[in-house]
Formats: sequence, structure tokens, C-alpha cells
Amino acid sequence: MPARVIEQRLDAGAHTVRLVRAHAFDCAQRVVELVPYYAQKGASSIELLLEDQAQLLDLANAQLQRAHARFEMVAERVEHDAHKWARLEEVTVDVERVILQARERLGVPFGVDTLTMYGMEEPPPAGFRALATYAHNAITLLGAQPQSLDGPFGDTLETARIIEMMQRPLEALNVHLVDFDAASPELKAALQARDIATDDWMRVWRAVCTVLEGVFLMAQCNGLAAQVRPSVPALGRFEL
Repeated sequence: MPARVIEQRLDAGAHTVRLVRAHAFDCAQRVVELVPYYAQKGASSIELLLEDQAQLLDLANAQLQRAHARFEMVAERVEHDAHKWARLEEVTVDVERVILQARERLGVPFGVDTLTMYGMEEPPPAGFRALATYAHNAITLLGAQPQSLDGPFGDTLETARIIEMMQRPLEALNVHLVDFDAASPELKAALQARDIATDDWMRVWRAVCTVLEGVFLMAQCNGLAAQVRPSVPALGRFEL
């Protein structure tokens, strides 16, 4: 996972925390006005829920930031071929990008059952090797169960096209994994710790943003709900 992607996620998490805390009071008041159940509970219960979500994401951000700083420190000390490492990170982004595109293309019109059929019900993992394994399994399942899927707007999706889209970046990643296998144990350990923190961050971010979106929709704050919606393109693109 390249540093710029990690930093983008840290920025998105910090922004979401600021947004929640900036709007918690007004949002809570609107929920109390609009939802009879919370008229009895009071606005403080909504504010507490929102602050809990902010703290969860704040903690995940802090953990990821520490793991990232540790990895950067180790990489600077032990990594001698920065060009090879940078290229590995670039092809990793390419693989993650096509997986996310495939998940959206399959999941939005055809649902989670279709994603499960092709081993893509979970988001792609952070680690180089884990990501390559995920992509390889998806390609294998897509090839074993080929389909022409009719979309909701009269379009047709060929699973063979998804395989074609995923194969080239995966092949490039497999080539560069040779360099990763030759990396020092210390660097691999620091990277693994960062990968774990990244995956944990993604789980927390998705869960927190799902809760926040629901509360903001209850408050009829549709603009805020759109900002926190847990879609990957939303990472790094936000406004106060």
C-alpha cells in the first residue's frame, strides 16, 4: 500500500472526525425534531452516539499513523533500491483499482451473492501477497463460472471482460513480488504491521461511516450523509 494511499486514508479519517464533531449538536437537534422516538430519548443520546463513532475512527487513525511512521522509518534505514519498491507499490495500486472497479460493476447491479460467487464479497486486503492471492482467486472463480449478466439498464456484462481487466496488473504484481520476497525480515515485519493496521482502519471506517450516514439521513442532512457514505471513491475527496 503506497504511502500516498495511506496518507489519503488518514486525511479522510481525520476529516470525517472533524465533520462529525462540527455538526453533532445541530444534527442531534434535528433528529429529535424529526424522529418521535428520539424526542423521548433526547438529543444527548444522539450526540453520544456520534462522539463514539468519532472516537472509534480517531483511534483507528492513530493506530494506522503509528504503523505507517514505523514502516517509513524502517524502509528509510534498510531499503536500498527505492525504485523497485516504488514500482511494486504502483502496481499494487493498479491491482486494487481494478478489483474495486470489478466489485462495483458486479455488486451494484447484481448484489452481494454475485460477489460471493466470485470471491469478492470482502474488500481487497492491504498486503502485497494477500492482494495477489485475492486477485488470483477471483480470476479463477470468474473463469470457472463464466456468465453474461444482463444489467438493469439493458447492458450486458461479460465476466470474461473482468478477467481480462484484472490479469494484466496482476501479472505485473507477480513479477515485482520477487523483489518483495528478497526484502529484509525487518522491513517485511514493519510492512505486515502496517497492512494489519490498514485493514483494521478500513473495517472501522466503513462501519463508522455507515452509522454516520444513517444518522445524517435521519436528520435530513443529505449533504453530510453523502460526504460520509463509505464508498472508496469518497476517500480523500471531501468538504466541510
